[in-house]
Amino acid sequence: MSEEGLSVDTYGPKDVTVSFYSALPAYDYRLILLRVHAGVDQQMEGHPVGLYTAESYNELNYPQEQLSGLVAVGRSYNRSQGTVFAVTPKFITEKSATDYRGALIVIMGCYGLFSRELPQAFIDRGASAVIGWNGLVGLGHTDKATPSLLRELVAQRHTVSESVKAAMKEVGPDPDYNSIMGYYPREKGDLTFSDIVKGSLSELVAAIPLSDVLSDVRREQIS
Repeated sequence: MSEEGLSVDTYGPKDVTVSFYSALPAYDYRLILLRVHAGVDQQMEGHPVGLYTAESYNELNYPQEQLSGLVAVGRSYNRSQGTVFAVTPKFITEKSATDYRGALIVIMGCYGLFSRELPQAFIDRGASAVIGWNGLVGLGHTDKATPSLLRELVAQRHTVSESVKAAMKEVGPDPDYNSIMGYYPREKGDLTFSDIVKGSLSELVAAIPLSDVLSDVRREQIS
């Protein structure tokens, strides 16, 4: 990305809090990479996906948000690691500080496109499109696929659809879970990076939250 003249902001695990997700659209990035864990609420209709923070869960924190379903408990599948707060699609819709103004969202972790609620929440708050995986994905695999995606999208100026297909052709589905990368909504497949930026590439600032909390987890769930 730097070779293409892009200015990149990076946020480490300690930065990825509930408040961070709320403030993120106000930074006015055009491309946002979320390298975070996620989990599925299997008990709720539609199986909404929550994005994990690195903020340890405490039942006394965010009481109104918990009661309103804006945040949830992020747990590792085998319950061997500590719990964290996760933000729900409802949080993205109701607590985003402002709209995303056409930003492209890339969810690098599990379940980004598992169900409609999460990507639709970003679209409802002004994102142009959401790229993600339809199920579980290993960190090593998504760390190979995402640079491939960005080369196609940013350097080669290909469309979202072309870039996703090229990345999948290069790295294939996840070898352990058979998950594939896709995009939402389908009608935005012809969108290009230039369409998203709408100006000089040198003016682009990309946020890359890097959260390695629960880095050894092979499957996650929220409740």
